[in-house]
Amino acid sequence: MGSPLGSLLKSLVPFSLLCIAAHVLLMQQWSLPFTKAHWVPPVFFSLLSLVLLAWQEAAGRTDPKTAVRRFMTGMVLKMFGSLTLVLVVVLMLPKPERLAFAMAFMGYYLAHLAFAAVRMTRAVGGPASKA
Repeated sequence: MGSPLGSLLKSLVPFSLLCIAAHVLLMQQWSLPFTKAHWVPPVFFSLLSLVLLAWQEAAGRTDPKTAVRRFMTGMVLKMFGSLTLVLVVVLMLPKPERLAFAMAFMGYYLAHLAFAAVRMTRAVGGPASKA
């Protein structure tokens, strides 16, 4: 897996599994059921992050300005896609499950946003790439 996609998968898969583990543990801690709907955020954000970061990092290797434009475009796409998906799923869930799902979704959104920001900073050779 020496390719750029392989490098992305090597970091995204463990990160996604860590997020899922934290999600399951928090649901157990609060005695809330982990339903089928709770698989939507990890699958959605893992796949979306994979596609967007592969697209964004490809530009980062050649032109940092294009990478920044792609990163901003990706953030907008992720925000609007997330808002649409969370509204659809929340409206389909029974009322008692809505808050737990929305909070988990928000946690995944923020975690994957931070992950993407760190990856892109390193891809374009910013301060985090020295660490």
